[in-house]
Amino acid sequence: MRRRSGLTQEDVARHLNVTRGAVGHWERGKNQPPYDVLVKIARLYNTSTAYLVGEIDDPAPLMNVSTEQGASEERTEPPGWEQLTDEERRLVLRVTKAVEKALVTHLLQQREGNVPIRKLKENPEVDELK
Repeated sequence: MRRRSGLTQEDVARHLNVTRGAVGHWERGKNQPPYDVLVKIARLYNTSTAYLVGEIDDPAPLMNVSTEQGASEERTEPPGWEQLTDEERRLVLRVTKAVEKALVTHLLQQREGNVPIRKLKENPEVDELK
């Protein structure tokens, strides 16, 4: 992503306030950035942390959710996120993505009058998470 963006390791390091060596280590898989830096990397490349950690294949950033007042509410990680292991974080992201997909599909079907709301719990996308 860095090269496609036309950035050097030094550019990225300066943006993230880390050393060039740290960026090199992350790129070679020697270690991983802390979560707060991962969020900055996602913003730098206009993608999501889920994409960066390999949980989703789509590099498009996760969309902001509009509130009733018209303001934009950026997705943030819940309290305690930083205490989870990488494996636990991947599980949370995978479950969240599956539930989100199932709910959107269901709501669109309901809008068309095809599925009553009580059928959501029987959705195969949600069932696979049980």
